[in-house]
Amino acid sequence: MPNTLSSTGLVTNTQAEWITYFSNAYKSIYGSDINLDQDSPDGQMMMIYIQALLDMTDLLTQIYNQFDPDYAIGNVLDQRVAINGIQRQAGTHTVTNITLVVTKALNLYGADQSVYSAYTVADNQGNQWQLLTSVVIGAAGTYVYAFEAVEPGAICQCLILSQLQSLLFWELIVSTIRQHTPHLESTKSPTLNLESEDRSQCHCHRKVI
Repeated sequence: MPNTLSSTGLVTNTQAEWITYFSNAYKSIYGSDINLDQDSPDGQMMMIYIQALLDMTDLLTQIYNQFDPDYAIGNVLDQRVAINGIQRQAGTHTVTNITLVVTKALNLYGADQSVYSAYTVADNQGNQWQLLTSVVIGAAGTYVYAFEAVEPGAICQCLILSQLQSLLFWELIVSTIRQHTPHLESTKSPTLNLESEDRSQCHCHRKVI
């Protein structure tokens, strides 16, 4: 039985090892002719016990892993990095270029200023996207600008369906997504003390009507 906690770490039984252990125990009590097939009453009862043990050892493994900053998540990760004198890498945001087809001259405010709310659109997954940099559009036409997801993390395969501010000049929006270090700060383990970029590409089209 390899269920041990030692200087080398935590080791728990696999399902196959539990089946072997319980099969031998059942046979020592009831005899070698006991039917432990999966469709037999004794076999099903044995698997209930084994599944309960697997659930408990899985929980123990998760608790044990929470002591390692590479595997900890959420509030426990904050505690671990504080104890070790390091900082978690902050979550970053997906950025996508959006092509705007407008019918007149206008000003659009971006996230680079704080006086006005940044112009924002929403997709069919509930994600919101803000214009990164304020722009002055001098005439009707087609323009391409960068928008950033409000929430951190990778976003792909979504369709922009609505604008959060009602402006009549919008005719069509089409965009190609670009992922830039898309990870969630609160749910994924950080790459500690490192700054990196993910240059992987994924594409989706978005339309505002």
